[in-house]
Amino acid sequence: MSDTDLVLRHSKHLLGSGLDDRGLRRAAERGELVRVASGTFIPAGVWSQLTDAERSALRTVTALRRIDPLLIASHLSAAAIWGLPDRDGWPDAVHVIDTRRSTGNSTPALVRHALPVEPDEVATHSGIRLTNATRTAVDVALIEPFATALMTFDHGLRHDLFTRESAHLQLDRRPAARRRRSARRALELASPLAGSPAESLSRAVMIEGGVPAPVLQQPFRDARGKIGDVDFWWPEFGVIGEMDGNQKYLDPGMLGGRTPAQAVIDEKRREDRLRAVRGVRTVVRWGYRDVEESSRLVFLLAQAGVVASSPRRRPRTSS
Repeated sequence: MSDTDLVLRHSKHLLGSGLDDRGLRRAAERGELVRVASGTFIPAGVWSQLTDAERSALRTVTALRRIDPLLIASHLSAAAIWGLPDRDGWPDAVHVIDTRRSTGNSTPALVRHALPVEPDEVATHSGIRLTNATRTAVDVALIEPFATALMTFDHGLRHDLFTRESAHLQLDRRPAARRRRSARRALELASPLAGSPAESLSRAVMIEGGVPAPVLQQPFRDARGKIGDVDFWWPEFGVIGEMDGNQKYLDPGMLGGRTPAQAVIDEKRREDRLRAVRGVRTVVRWGYRDVEESSRLVFLLAQAGVVASSPRRRPRTSS
């Protein structure tokens, strides 16, 4: 959020342009302004262009600049600022650590966690204090289910936000945490080759469902050249797995100037080439619904011949 000061419109600035308190409220009621925090507004046009994570980060930065400089943004609020993914949507309340408290406290706008923080676990961003990326990922993993923890660690490793070793050291500092065993398991199984949060969640379902560990991001070629890297590959079964998120058909950045219809056609041609490669027996595709209803994904893979085995095998990665 390096451009926070550029998009925020504080009341005093708006008042200077001729708007009084009533005018600000009416502008917000008309949908021209969005209230980010008490006394702080953002033009609705700018707000509409922000992602949910960016909105959460902006709320956090705005709130902490106004409330208390000793508070430390943490958990999902810090995760939004660091660009870590979230599975269930970003909270409206801002999460902070208050090292002066012995017990936590929550209001609809602010959740205070009473936790110790070491000096090397604190960073600064956009003029506020927050837990560093390693501490943030571990905090999230210690309060969220295994699938969310795996997704968080995958993303952090892929984007070099932290190392596996630094996260292990951070977990070692939390010996009494309730979800420590689940978080450590997620960290041990995390891979920087996970191509998206949806792929991480898919792999979590596979791990929990006892699906054999796939090779991640395996490249395939034919006589015409490189076909592409597939999300999941089980060479022993001749099965390719692809997570079909909506973004590849709807996100302008991923479409690259193509229409959604052309993207579908291109994907069909790519799949035909993959199926023709020696050793490939079939291609299995699934979507978010199959991941959310985990038994559906396990069933689809079993139908394709991916036979369940030990649920604790470490996923292999391609070299």
